[in-house]
Amino acid sequence: MAELIPLTINGIDSQATVHVTASAWNEWAVVNMACPAQTNVRNAQLSIGADNLGVPQVSPFDPTWRWSWLPRGQAGTVYGRLQIEWADGEIQQQQFQFELQPHLLDRELWRALLNDLSSLARSLALRIASPSFAQAVLVPLLPDDPSPFLEALSLINQSSQQASQIVRSLQRQAKSTLERQPRTTDLGTAQQFKLDQLAQPSERYHVLEPYGLVPEQVQAEHAQASFDLPEHRWLIGLIQQIERRLRNLRRLAREQRQLDLTSIQATIEQRLTALRQLRQAAPLAGLKARQQPVQSQLINRDARYRPIRQLARSLHEQPLLTLEVGSLALPLADVPTLYEQWCALAVAQVLAELGQVEAQHLLIDNPQRERWVLELNSATPLLSVRIGSQLWHLRYQARFSAQPDSDGFYSLDRYLRIPDLVLQTATANAKQVLVLDAKYRRAPDQRVPQSALDDVYAYRGSLGYNGQPCVLAAAILYPQANTLEEFGSIAAIGLIPNQLNQLKTWLERWLNQLDQ
Repeated sequence: MAELIPLTINGIDSQATVHVTASAWNEWAVVNMACPAQTNVRNAQLSIGADNLGVPQVSPFDPTWRWSWLPRGQAGTVYGRLQIEWADGEIQQQQFQFELQPHLLDRELWRALLNDLSSLARSLALRIASPSFAQAVLVPLLPDDPSPFLEALSLINQSSQQASQIVRSLQRQAKSTLERQPRTTDLGTAQQFKLDQLAQPSERYHVLEPYGLVPEQVQAEHAQASFDLPEHRWLIGLIQQIERRLRNLRRLAREQRQLDLTSIQATIEQRLTALRQLRQAAPLAGLKARQQPVQSQLINRDARYRPIRQLARSLHEQPLLTLEVGSLALPLADVPTLYEQWCALAVAQVLAELGQVEAQHLLIDNPQRERWVLELNSATPLLSVRIGSQLWHLRYQARFSAQPDSDGFYSLDRYLRIPDLVLQTATANAKQVLVLDAKYRRAPDQRVPQSALDDVYAYRGSLGYNGQPCVLAAAILYPQANTLEEFGSIAAIGLIPNQLNQLKTWLERWLNQLDQ
């Protein structure tokens, strides 16, 4: 085994626990890696994540290989690889990792954002989706909490046990029907067949006195018990639904990188095997699944079959919904984007609380697969909410250029403007918007930075409709606890997890402004 190359990260041995903290987050602190120059080498390259830093920087006066990397706002665990091709053709690869911690937002807040993003997504999904899903067990991609997986597995175990008890009961005494099927049978043993077959041509004949030649075999009807009942096929469909839940849970467990879910995955495989054996056992073996519910005397009155309806009801009342945060792609390493997307969900949540949601493109649901995907789509409004007499549309990263968009909004100064969030509405005489822009930074005195305020002042004066400015008010959202500073129609709102009151106060006042 080749010896490890003594690689350092900001002067610290890469094989030790390395924590790199950005000294000035706005200036993107540089991470420096170095190792002694090696001899008899054809090629050497270093990569961090998807960034290939290439060959080292060398100097004739410095016997050290050096690389520099710009995090550009990333945070969390960073993985790297040093690859060296020696002169004899042997290739040596050396893995390393380090923790990149943000400076302006401390690590506790960063972790709180990740956790709250999942709980906020769950709360928002249940608020804007079907009321029948109020008791749903959601399995989002939480960063470091196995409890949703354990809760989901417990729910599936209950359903699996119900299905197993039903099948065992039916194995003792299941309802069957007699099916008559034609089968080639010797004439001497055939009991029910059509007499006209005696006059049909045959390859082999018997001599039957006094009738003469008759076929040796005929197609006779045989009666046999069949378990192909709608109730049994419905039970197979319910078992397959439980299996589908397990496979969804298995997929999410495999995608989870920050938790060791090996034991949960092993339990899932055992449950899948047991359910597959149930479907292959009598009286269900060989039958096709039925997805539609069955209303019959057996289901309503027979003690053996009533539990099938009870199982279906429990699966419907407690769906196992995998809430997948599509474009958010948890876990996120890009902290500014993380804060921006968390703010988008926080604003959507407050809007849903203040009014009546009339339309939404934030949550894409697939009831058959019991899957929800939460996406921040810039092409269509995330939410359309009626507050008072006005219908407000929440848009994410709407683009305002020199040409009017489909709603007539454009950039008055002809520069492309892309605020993070826009709330737009139409009155009898004009159209107006509220602008909210998320900034992942604070000034040294913990207030909103001046550069961030400059952006919202620019938005207030540059967005227009029909030749006139259309911004009713604009606010900057930044990571500070429970603060609200207002400068006329401009505001700076501190927004962090579990502290949405100031945002709600500001939104409620301006959203009702047009009704006064």
